[in-house]
Order: sequence, then C-alpha cells, then structure tokens
Amino acid sequence: MDPAVFAAFNAHVSAVRFTPVRIREGYDMAAVDDLLDSLVVIGASGGDVQKAVAESHLPVVRLREGYAIAQVDTFLKEFVRIARDPEGLLRGSSPYPPHSAYPPHQTGGWWSRFFGRRSG
Repeated sequence: MDPAVFAAFNAHVSAVRFTPVRIREGYDMAAVDDLLDSLVVIGASGGDVQKAVAESHLPVVRLREGYAIAQVDTFLKEFVRIARDPEGLLRGSSPYPPHSAYPPHQTGGWWSRFFGRRSG
C-alpha cells in the first residue's frame, strides 16, 4: 500500500461533509462512514473500488438522522473515478471535482427544515 496514496484518499474522504436529513429518507450515517473507511483502504491498496461500491448496501433510515442519499451517491461515483487515477489526486491535477464541492450544509430551524425552506 502506497502511504502517499493512502494519505491522499484519506484526506479526500475526511474532508467530505454530507447534509444530514431527518424528515426525509437518508443513508445510515454509521454505514456510510464504515464504507468510506473501507474504500480508503481498498483504493490505496489498488483494490477494486468500483466493485466494493457496487456490492455495498447502505441501509436507508427514516425518522432518525441520516446522510442525504443523492450527495452520498454522487460522492461515491466521484471516488470510483478518482480511484482509477490516484496519481491525479496526488498531483492535485485531477479533473474531478475537489472535496470542497460538498460544503457543510447550513440548516435553518425545525420549521424551515419541515417545510423545505432555507434561510440565508
């Protein structure tokens, strides 16, 4: 396992922030975190990240906090592309969106979240 590739994958995954959802369906947070941890190791060791993502099953939760499904799916697709060219991530010249494409999400109060309105 290349330590530089491991560090680059780990930094990329550590920087991502998904929108927490409570009313809508979302992916179980612990399951997503565990999958991302395993993808860092698989990718850095030259394993098949695409296969690991395809075979993963992320439980969907309701009425408790989870991660926004669309954001997680988009990040996983991006990570599969990055894993095909880890040297691009090391060079900083990867054509893929940086992890900052997933900024922390500001949520308003309970009513604004319930009715789908956002402040600011």
